[in-house]
Formats: sequence, structure tokens, C-alpha cells
Amino acid sequence: MVAPIACNKKIFLGVCLFTFLFFLEFFFSSLVQANPGDLDTDFGTDGVMITDVNNGNDDGIEVIVIQDDGKIVVAGYSTNGSDSDFSLARYDESGDLDPDFGDNGIVMVDMGSSIYEKITGMGIQSNGKIVAAGHSSTDVALACFQTSGSLDTTFGTSGKVTTDYSDTTSRIYAMSLQSDGRIIVAGTSDGDFVLLRYKTNGSLDTTFGDNGIITTDFDGNTDTVYALAVQSDGKIVAVGYTLDTSSSVDCGDELCAMTVPGSDVALARYSTNGDLDSNFGNNGKLTTDVQEEDYAYALAIQSDGKIIITGSTILIRYEENGTLDVDFGDNGIVEMDIESNAIAIQEDDAILVAGNKDNGSDNDFALVRYEPDGSLDTSFGDDGTIVTSFEGGNNDSILALNIQDDGKIVAAGQTDNGDDTDFALARYLSDDTSADDDGGGSAENPGESDSTASEESTGCSLAKNATFLASMNGLIVILLFWAIVGITKKITITERKGN
Repeated sequence: MVAPIACNKKIFLGVCLFTFLFFLEFFFSSLVQANPGDLDTDFGTDGVMITDVNNGNDDGIEVIVIQDDGKIVVAGYSTNGSDSDFSLARYDESGDLDPDFGDNGIVMVDMGSSIYEKITGMGIQSNGKIVAAGHSSTDVALACFQTSGSLDTTFGTSGKVTTDYSDTTSRIYAMSLQSDGRIIVAGTSDGDFVLLRYKTNGSLDTTFGDNGIITTDFDGNTDTVYALAVQSDGKIVAVGYTLDTSSSVDCGDELCAMTVPGSDVALARYSTNGDLDSNFGNNGKLTTDVQEEDYAYALAIQSDGKIIITGSTILIRYEENGTLDVDFGDNGIVEMDIESNAIAIQEDDAILVAGNKDNGSDNDFALVRYEPDGSLDTSFGDDGTIVTSFEGGNNDSILALNIQDDGKIVAAGQTDNGDDTDFALARYLSDDTSADDDGGGSAENPGESDSTASEESTGCSLAKNATFLASMNGLIVILLFWAIVGITKKITITERKGN
């Protein structure tokens, strides 16, 4: 009867060992699990990519689009020491420059004799061609590119269009494509909102507004469009700001004649032919005063038609008719602790706002996620906020934001290394993504919500811990295997003794 007792003891000890190792493996696995807002280590280096486009001169990203094949196209400007030109770059899904686009992934275009040229809007047509819009000095400027990055010679003049329609300074800050491929650009001219619409071949669409051009004045103030969107019904929403010079200054004993300029958020909505939509705001226009200086730099349309805008340190949501949505934030308004430049809405209606945050000495990439009701999503990053500092970056700022089909978040802008500014991108994980969802990339170290990122892996980071923990997982699996083998052998020997 002794042998069966020994057998039972060994079985008991074996089960205990097995259970201990199982929970140990579960513990280590939980430590390496990626969280929403972590930098995606399959992208670039440590989740980021820095590109010096023009060899030590200033470069900056203003807009980002994602192709159907997952490749990432960014655009903005690059300087050559004396002037700036249109500049684009395309990256593959792993964050490497795409050698099949332009010159090893980079395209630069001189739009004319101007010393100041910049892309501020971009879209991809249904045929895959890339349309970019911005300004060339005081003129509106557009360019169309083949998927290879070469200019599309069927568009405008050899792929380029410039429009000079005003004797004063004009700037284009936004662009949107209609479902039929027509191109709408917007900005400011003569101190007013201005919108222009072009046909797919680059000629002005004379059926829109006054021979292709619309201007809108807000009470005689200086007005500028910074963001543009086309609703599902074809109506066009333009947002920006209007300068408010109505306030006066009390100089003590007497009222000074001077005024203190402030600014208010300004919105306008147009029908498909360019007429102001009388069902929106006050005959198609509205303004919102939150702080002394309010700006709207980015715009998104929700699936239910509600309009969300962001800029400076505010986030505002409007009903379809332009009234503030009282179910969002504080009567439609959320005040933030970041300077915002970009916005995107996830499939679950969570709201991503991006820009920069002051760390006390300079600015870092900043990304915040809000619930659909305007409350912070504390499951994202550090209580709803992610801050990413680029190594050597004196000032880093997100100016554009997009979401991939797999839910990963791509932020783009610029980083200042002290000598010049460079293209800067970062990709973050979302709720249903992990760092190994898709392959590729030269990344080794996963990022943290408040991290320092660089072009090369440096120092000791969480990635080395992740490598260690992954090794521990492998060791635990081996120990589990031999524990089972050992238990089996003990049982067999005991049974033989018993017999």
C-alpha cells in the first residue's frame, strides 16, 4: 500500500508545479501585452520615423492620407535655403520610404517663381492619383501625381495649376474631394473665407459660385478657412476663425480708442452649387466665442451628421443644423490642455485629437482620446493622453492625423532638431490592434505613452524588457513540458512498483 501513497504525493506535487508554472506564464504574458496608445514597434524605429527630406533644410508635414494598399502619403513643404517647394513622401506599412515613389520615396515640385510654396491639403482620387493643393506665394496652387509620384500631364499644365484671382494675398489651407472627383480648396482672400472648385482636369468649375469661386464675409472682419469637409449629402462645411475687433480697452481715467483683437470660431455650410445653406446657423454661417482667442484648425463629420471641430485648446460639437450639442462636454464644448491641430473619429465614435503639449521647455507630440460624450477615455495612454518626444527634438508637433483600416493611428507633423525641422511620423496601437498585427519594420523597442523616440534605437527601454519577458515565456513552456514528462514517468514507475 506504500507505492500508491507515493504515487499520490508525486501527482499532487506535479499538479502544484504545473499550476504554478501556468500562472507564472500567464503573469509574464500580461506584462508584455500591448495597450491602446502604445507606439507600434512594427513601424519605423521604436514606432516613429524621421525623414530629412532636403539635406539639412526645413521640412514639415501638413497633411496625411492612406492609400487602399496601406501605404502612407504625407505632404507639406521643403526648403532649399532660399525658398520652399511642394514636398511629398510615401512610406510602406512598416514605415520605410517607398522606393517606387518619386526619388526613393520623395517628391519635390517647384510650382513656379514663388519663394513660398506649401501643400496644405491632399486627397486620393478613385483611380489612385494623388491631388495636392496649397499656395504658391499669393496664388492658389494644385498638382496631380500618378501613383509613381510623377506629375500627371493630363491635369492642368503638365500636372500643375495656379490660380491668381485677387490683387491681395491669398492662402489655401484646406482641400477636399467630392465623390465625383471634383476638387474643393479653401482658405482666405481679401480677408474673407474663400472656396474654389476645380474639375478633375484642373480647370475651374464655373457651375460653382461665381465662375468657380465663393467668398464669405463674417461681419467685415478678417476671416480664414482652415478645414473643409464634404457631408454625405454633398453639402460643404468650412471652418476656421473670424477676427473679433469689437472689444475696447479701459485705460483708467478714460476709454482708449484702441481695440484688442480676439478671434472666434467661424463655420459656414454651402450647398453643392456653392450657395450658403439657410438651414445651417444664421443663414449658413455661425460663430462661437469660447476663449479670448479661438481657432478651428480641423474638422470631422460623425456618422450621424454631427460636426466636430478643434483648434487652439478647444473641442466643439455641433448638431447638423449648427446649434451646439448640449450632450457633448459642457454644453457642446470641451477645453483641453493641449494645442490641437488635427482630429479623427474611430469606428466606435471615439474622438482622437492631436497637436502638441508644452513639457516646460519645448513641445512634444500630443494625442488625446475622448469618449463620444466628450469625456476623456482613461483607457487610452496615460489617463487619455499620449505624449511622444523625439530625441533631439526641441519642438515636436502633430499637424495631421489618420486611422488605418486595422485601427492603428498614424500621426504626422514635424520635429525641430535645433538646426532644422524634419518630417516626423508616429504610429500608435488602438484597442483592437497589437504590434504584430502586420509584419515588417525595423523597430526593436516598443514606445511608452510618455516616451523619447529617435531615428536609431538608443538606451535601455521597455523593448529589452519585452525581449526578456518573451524569453521567460519560452523557458516556462519548456519547464511545463518537462514537468508533464516527469510526472508521467513518476506515475509509470510507481504503478510498476505497485504491480
